[in-house]
Amino acid sequence: MTTDQDQSEQRRAKRFSVQASVEFAQGRGFSHDISTTGLYFLTEYLFRLHEKVLLIIRPAHSPSIRCTGEVVRIEKIEAQGYGIAVFFTDLLFEPTLSH
Repeated sequence: MTTDQDQSEQRRAKRFSVQASVEFAQGRGFSHDISTTGLYFLTEYLFRLHEKVLLIIRPAHSPSIRCTGEVVRIEKIEAQGYGIAVFFTDLLFEPTLSH
């Protein structure tokens, strides 16, 4: 259970609107915003609250980000599937391969 203080602490990190593909074992989605502490993305896959996840975030012109985290919020989005909020537990920036 999170307290009001926990939620305000989590939201102190500045959010950035970033459009990127988000890949995970069960499928993919698209980012809505990202911060140093987490990610909010849209997908058709329904995660479970507190589920541990491995994500690969692929921004168009930046290195990919491999991260692990915990699902902390799930919202049903009309005609778009689900909005998933993930709190990061680990981040790794991956160099992009030149083609």
